Amino acid sequence: MITILWFLIKESGGDVIFGYVSIVATLIMFLLSPLIDWPKH
Repeated sequence: MITILWFLIKESGGDVIFGYVSIVATLIMFLLSPLIDWPKH
């Protein structure tokens, strides 16, 4: 996993792609967290 991220960052423009992918993944997890409702109380 770390080597995939390293090769992605080392590519030209890879750091920008990695930034956008991480922001989108964070937003998706933030929006889906109420639907997952874990842990259940």
